[in-house]
Amino acid sequence: MGKKIKYLAITYDDFNCFGKFNCLNYIYKFKDLYPNIKITLFTIPNYFGIPLYLNNICCSEIINLIKNNTIEICIHGYKHNGAEFKDKSIQQSETMITASENILNQSNIKFKKIFKAPHHQINTNACIALDNKKYLALFTDKFQYKISEGYAFKNIMHNWDTKDNADTIIDILISYGHVHDSCNNYIATTFDKICKYIDEYNPIFKFASEII
Repeated sequence: MGKKIKYLAITYDDFNCFGKFNCLNYIYKFKDLYPNIKITLFTIPNYFGIPLYLNNICCSEIINLIKNNTIEICIHGYKHNGAEFKDKSIQQSETMITASENILNQSNIKFKKIFKAPHHQINTNACIALDNKKYLALFTDKFQYKISEGYAFKNIMHNWDTKDNADTIIDILISYGHVHDSCNNYIATTFDKICKYIDEYNPIFKFASEII
C-alpha cells in the first residue's frame, strides 16, 4: 500500500516589496528545488505608508511569479498598524479594504479575495465589511475564530506553525510563517524544515485559494 496523498498550502505573512519584508529570494530558492511549488503571500499593500507600486522592479517580479503559477497574493491589512481592523466601523473597514485593493490594482498585481487581519485582530464590523465586499475567505486564529463565524466567507485556520514540526497525521497542511526575522517562524530559519517535509512526503502543492 502506497503513502497516503498529502496536500500542502504554504503561506507567509507580512510580505511587501521593501527591506526585510521582501522574501522573493526565498521564493526563487523554493522554485529552484520544487518547480511546481505554490506559495501564498499575505501582503501589506501600504506598509509604513509606502504603496507597493513605488517599487516597479519588485512588482514586475510579483507579476511574473503569479503568471508562472508560483505565488498568489492575498491582502493582509492596509498599513499593518497594529490592530487596525479591531476597532473600526463597517464603513472604515470597507474603506481600508478598498484602499488596499486599489494599491494592488494600481500595481497591476492580481490578488485573491482572501483576507487576513494584522495580528489576526478583527471585529464584527470588519467581518461585515468583508462580507459586503464578497470576500471568499478569512484566515484567523483560535482566539478570533468565533467572531468571524456565520458569514458567507469561509473561516480558515492554519494547522502548521512552521516554528514547530508538522503534524504528519494531517493530510491537508496549511503552513504559517513570516517573511521577516521579527518572528520565530521566519522564512529563513524554517526553510529547511519545510523542504524536509516536502522531500519526505512529496505533497501536492496548493494555494490558499485552492483549499477553501
